[in-house]
Amino acid sequence: MKKLILLILMTSSASAQTYITDYKLTNSDNNECPQNITVVENETEIRMNLSSEIGAYFNKDSSAGDLLIENIDQGEQIIESRNTSHGTTSKTEYVAVSRLNKFFVEKTIKFGRLGTSKSFNRLALEFEGIRLQIDMHRSYREFLGDSWSKDSYCTYFEVE
Repeated sequence: MKKLILLILMTSSASAQTYITDYKLTNSDNNECPQNITVVENETEIRMNLSSEIGAYFNKDSSAGDLLIENIDQGEQIIESRNTSHGTTSKTEYVAVSRLNKFFVEKTIKFGRLGTSKSFNRLALEFEGIRLQIDMHRSYREFLGDSWSKDSYCTYFEVE
């Protein structure tokens, strides 16, 4: 019985592989892409040290810092919160999916007294051999107010 439990533990820990890869920036259309990044991948998440601003746009909990793509292929995640100092609520809809060598993240935040203001962000990571392409779309719209939209990309190659 002890051998069976040990075999199960060894098998389960061996299947949870972590991959760490370093990349160097080769092309971009903005100044938000760092020159060097490290990508850490495992079965359910991808972490990379992009800028704090990019992390804030695409992290599920809107935290600044490293970009963490989590809950990959686990369906839409909904986070509701209330800002008591302003009396407003926000609703975040987050989904991360993978298709072959591509990962997609979509995050929508609806906020304001009636939820009429909206922030929509889409991130695509494409791993192609030693190349990593990051495409970003960010937009913001207030009801009867300001709005903006920005598309950008970063291209990296693996450091040998």
